Amino acid sequence: MPFLDPDILIEKAQQLVRSDDLLGDAWQPAFRMLVGSIEREAGHRPSRIEKVVPEMLGLLATRGRVAALLRERPELRESPMPAPAVITGLPRTGTTLLHNLMGSVPGNRAYRLWELRAPAFPRGAPPDQARREYEGTEELLSWLYRRAPDFQAIHPMAAGAPDECNWLLRPTFTTPFFAWLNHVPSYERFLAEADFRPAYRDWDLFLRLIRWRSPGGAPVLKDPGHIWAIDALFAVRPDARLIVTARDTEASVPSFCSLCSTLQHMDADGPGEEAIGRYTLRMLERGLERLRRACEEHREKILIVDYRRLVADPVTTVGEIQRWLGRPFDRRGEAACRSYLAGQTRPRKHRYSLEEFGLGPDMVPSLDLPGFAPA
Repeated sequence: MPFLDPDILIEKAQQLVRSDDLLGDAWQPAFRMLVGSIEREAGHRPSRIEKVVPEMLGLLATRGRVAALLRERPELRESPMPAPAVITGLPRTGTTLLHNLMGSVPGNRAYRLWELRAPAFPRGAPPDQARREYEGTEELLSWLYRRAPDFQAIHPMAAGAPDECNWLLRPTFTTPFFAWLNHVPSYERFLAEADFRPAYRDWDLFLRLIRWRSPGGAPVLKDPGHIWAIDALFAVRPDARLIVTARDTEASVPSFCSLCSTLQHMDADGPGEEAIGRYTLRMLERGLERLRRACEEHREKILIVDYRRLVADPVTTVGEIQRWLGRPFDRRGEAACRSYLAGQTRPRKHRYSLEEFGLGPDMVPSLDLPGFAPA
């Protein structure tokens, strides 16, 4: 019997939430493909499998908890949700910096990591459930940084800090994040042909539930993975506006390869660096193709932000973005951005190169986005 049996995982999750209702069935093909690909291809050691099993059960249980809440409060499906500003771009292009800066501006709301992991609390949750979710998130981060100490230099996280909204896509099992975390070529090919719209309907629903529990502010979201599914995002939220960070691919591609290598070798006999280079490049080429097409088809909804400008003058850049969104940016906003920047410590250097992943400059596709010219 395989370690990761999808039917057994589903049955155990249903037992956890005491219901057969895991919020429909649209997620099942992606879930089964992901679990099967991890079992066959990821090379996880037993210690990693021991973590994957509760992770999958937790994501399934999240669906069950959301379904239970909606049975009691069906009106929450239509809970108010203002137009979101969504930051995206190729991985390793300054999206985290921009997200934290915009999240610090008064009137904006960037959702915290612990919130994103728990769009619905268990039925009958105690009054201190938020604290429990926070502490559970801290335990997860402690485990991650013990297993992959280099990851903290690549993408520092904290339970109470803003983080990527792919946490809301994980319970849909339809997000390229899983292909970054695990070496799963079959799943990556599945995503290339997948319909992301059901996943984004759940993403939107989960956001509404978090906002119902903790209202206020104009949403600012962030996930590099959105570039693989911009059409689906706009199909579900046509009022969304995208801010796309743009950086020379000769710098962003090896950085992303390094991120994938760090994750895929965490308690796993992952492939060699050259295999990861090819795997990562294939993903990025697909993402870039979709991003370019979206920039042509949805030009009025997308703002391109040059990474070099963002790093050189972050406060002015945030002000320009706020004005493009029609959101205020006054002295308080400027002071909040400067305060955030002053509180940042210099990160440990994240070193990488194309050559270590068997890639050369001639193999890396150009970004070719409107208004962006590589250095």
